[in-house]
Amino acid sequence: MPKILTILSTILALTLLGAYGYSLKEPEVGPLSLLGNAVGKSYTPKPCKGPSKMIIIGGVDKDPNHPIFNWVKGGNKPNLISKLLTKKTNPSIINYPLPQNESLAEAKAKLQDMISGSGNCSCTTIVAFSLGSIIAFNLQKESPQSSCTSYLFIDPPYDHPKCKIPFASVFEETCKEINKAKEGGIADSPDTINWTNGTAKPPHHDPFSDPNNPINKENLKALRKAIDKAKKSCGGATVCKFPN
Repeated sequence: MPKILTILSTILALTLLGAYGYSLKEPEVGPLSLLGNAVGKSYTPKPCKGPSKMIIIGGVDKDPNHPIFNWVKGGNKPNLISKLLTKKTNPSIINYPLPQNESLAEAKAKLQDMISGSGNCSCTTIVAFSLGSIIAFNLQKESPQSSCTSYLFIDPPYDHPKCKIPFASVFEETCKEINKAKEGGIADSPDTINWTNGTAKPPHHDPFSDPNNPINKENLKALRKAIDKAKKSCGGATVCKFPN
């Protein structure tokens, strides 16, 4: 009889412990995934890893020598010193002019490979200009990255007159991507830097080619601060998280 009472009391105690959320089993630890924390599991948060990598995406002209690439890396005019300091072989900076003979879908796929190649929890800053910002924004919506990846969408042409023509999205791939980004909210994104209200009109759409224009000069000064802030926002104190 005493043995039966002991067994019954043990069962009752274990039941009460379970009711209050206690468990004798060690919690299972797994990595943070795109689906978040699995039921019944916990994870150890990972910090974002440095050093920061930057991907600079060009605009519609697809020019590999467009001045945006040199400007973002720290200079307006390429001289001997800036060439030595900002060599294209620098692994922390990737220039990505949109490919000349490829579709925007192919360009988007290449950008995805570049971001993935940095590592899921590596600090990566995407600086995307004009049509490049449209592609980067749509990619962010379609394949969200970790919290270690930050974006700057520089003057996206989301309200370009050409793409307001009826059925433009059906016959023109560029307009299809532009209208998709507009519907996705690129105009109101906190990562968007808006100079021409989506129209891409000169002379303020491309201040990199005309840096001495007074308004362009102020816009570039503000952009420099935004880029520096984006680069500093990632580091060991930032937890690597993925969207649910």
